[in-house]
Amino acid sequence: GLHHDATRRLCEGARDVQEILENVSGRDVPDGWFPWTVRREDGVLGEVKVTDWSWPEVEYQMEDGTVGVANIEKAEGKLPWRLDWPARWGWLDITFEPCGKDHFAAGSSYDTGRTIAEWLGQRPPESMMYEWIYLRGQGAMASSTGNLVDTQELLRFVPPENLRFLIARNRPKRHINFDLGDLLTLADEYERTAQRWLTELETKPDILPSKGGTKRADEHRGYELSRISGMTDSPAAAIGSAHLAMVVQLKPTTEEVKSALATTHGLEMGELSGMERRIERMRAYVDSDHLPDAARLSVRAMDESIAEEHHEIIRTLHRIWSDVDRWDADVLQKTIPEIAKAADATPKQVYTSAYTALLGSESGPRLGSLATALGRQVTLDLLNRD
Repeated sequence: GLHHDATRRLCEGARDVQEILENVSGRDVPDGWFPWTVRREDGVLGEVKVTDWSWPEVEYQMEDGTVGVANIEKAEGKLPWRLDWPARWGWLDITFEPCGKDHFAAGSSYDTGRTIAEWLGQRPPESMMYEWIYLRGQGAMASSTGNLVDTQELLRFVPPENLRFLIARNRPKRHINFDLGDLLTLADEYERTAQRWLTELETKPDILPSKGGTKRADEHRGYELSRISGMTDSPAAAIGSAHLAMVVQLKPTTEEVKSALATTHGLEMGELSGMERRIERMRAYVDSDHLPDAARLSVRAMDESIAEEHHEIIRTLHRIWSDVDRWDADVLQKTIPEIAKAADATPKQVYTSAYTALLGSESGPRLGSLATALGRQVTLDLLNRD
């Protein structure tokens, strides 16, 4: 089809094509060059001398004198990259294709591609240069060096919208620093932007939030370009990924996670339908090596000792929280000054003692949210010093 037509024209015009490559790229093309990279009978690409050709067959000779024939129509080989790219523009009817800065340099593959496309009678697509993505501590991502992150691996942890947002929220000419440990932050930024977008749309339903030219409008446009399906106004959409990561580490099953989320966010279980895939992704992430140490937590074992300096504060915390009527994150959070005063301690000391009793560490997520996710009975059992 179209692939064969372009390939045949390039092979028939080999001398013209060679001249274009040399003139535009400024590089010499070796004598005997042919616009088709042969796949030998042993499966190796190239490393042969083309001795003759007659469509669709290419005759070649290997260094050891072995001869063979490759059939272009049977895909026994491929076009070199600088020819394959413009040929694809034509048979795929490409009108716009951005490319990395390496392809956009003077004399690079985009320059030769445009000229080859025009020689083929095609209109070259419009383009735009974009910067590279840098893996923190490893340099620019590049398939040629193997410095990559497997997309399928990323999709085990986050939905595709998050990865699209990583690209869409940045200006093309600005490089992107990326680390697998940043996925929680990325997900939370996407979710906050989605909620702001929905709020503004409700305020001005006739105007897209991305209109206006402001920085906030640019953020909203990044969100719009990241979406794959329509915006959801499900109450579950307001559950932040950082909070979900905490709950998933505290609860071993999906149903227990959903129950805890219903409690912490005041939702009915039915409102959490569809959360299973999101919980599955988050569990894969917290079980991986990529979750930042600061986000890791585990419940203190009941038989794990606690330093005596924390005992009085923990007893006070247990007493006051035992009397709380409504086990709610905000309600519990507001008791901290009262607990500090009753225990003759500072709020910071209360937090330190609380985290020590609940997690066995001196810090953790928002205390009220943590206690709500653990549940009233588990929390009070961990605080009980009697």
